[in-house]
Amino acid sequence: GGGDAVRKRRLKVLFDHLASQDVEPRLAPMAAWVAARTRARFPSVPAGAISDALTIYDLQVQLCEWRKFRKRIDKKRTIARGV
Repeated sequence: GGGDAVRKRRLKVLFDHLASQDVEPRLAPMAAWVAARTRARFPSVPAGAISDALTIYDLQVQLCEWRKFRKRIDKKRTIARGV
């Protein structure tokens, strides 16, 4: 109860913060550059399917991937330390 709404609000706040030019002015041009290169590399993908800007959905996917990466790295570090 309410947990999903809280997570959505947090995601929106983080997205709005990252989307502000005050945080990283190079983010928007970088996203457009990557989109252009992706369209050139994968011409069979409809151009409209590749956003020129970071979307809230992209952010959610990237955060999920980051969590999976961190979980895997932390597990490897734990094993390497013999814990």
